[in-house]
Amino acid sequence: MSKPHSEAGTAFIQTQQLHAAMADTFLEHMCRLDIDSPPITARNTGIICTIGPASRSVETLKEMIKSGMNVARLNFSHGTHEYHAETIKNVRAATESFASDPILYRPVAVALDTKGPEIRTGLIKGSGTAEVELKKGATLKITLDNAYMEKCDENILWLDYKNICKAADVHEVRKVLGEKGKNIKIISKIENHEGVRRFDEILEASDGIMVARGDLGIEIPAERLDINHGIYGSEFRRAFLTRETNFSVISTLLELKAWDETGSEQKEVSSLIRGQRTEL
Repeated sequence: MSKPHSEAGTAFIQTQQLHAAMADTFLEHMCRLDIDSPPITARNTGIICTIGPASRSVETLKEMIKSGMNVARLNFSHGTHEYHAETIKNVRAATESFASDPILYRPVAVALDTKGPEIRTGLIKGSGTAEVELKKGATLKITLDNAYMEKCDENILWLDYKNICKAADVHEVRKVLGEKGKNIKIISKIENHEGVRRFDEILEASDGIMVARGDLGIEIPAERLDINHGIYGSEFRRAFLTRETNFSVISTLLELKAWDETGSEQKEVSSLIRGQRTEL
């Protein structure tokens, strides 16, 4: 079996699917593809991996990097700051262990998935310990009117849903990052219908967009998800062409917890890659 690269001094030439790459036409290229060829090291689509207790050791992280991990995602909804700091240290150590290998060495980014604004309910009128009993079949009115913020009862409930998923939230995070964090990219996650409605303003304020297909599918019918992703893809490409700032796009978060042997998830991954998603 041929090696995945041939060394030429300090540089190397990728030889995976090289025969197909030398084709004169797209049709000839497709016909020359070799199913047994090892995967190419350089990819247009990166791989995001969520790091948990079972995968945070240096040795496991090294194996994940060798398998193609580009971004280590840490879920800040769980764990302490000290716990995540140790995980970041392990990611850096695992990355630097390949410093002498021109094939395996690549910078691995660290993505901190922070807990954003939540849907809060108002206070029950009376006292801080007051309680109401909701009865089956009764009608409960949901309101966003701030006049009911501290006057909820068994008939009316106040929510602050209008305060989430907007560009102002992105600006607030930038303000917190300050001068020291000016190089940190802010990737906004679209995961509910409100985020879809405010997509344009969130896109304008962010350095990139992550679409959580699983969460989004709870609020948007499955038959409309593909329409949304078609719109997103067009908006992303337009952003690349019109924005003067450095705009990076993380298009789709496809959570693969257990690989589907029927092939449905493989087909979805292939479809997203052909749709020019930059990270999965």
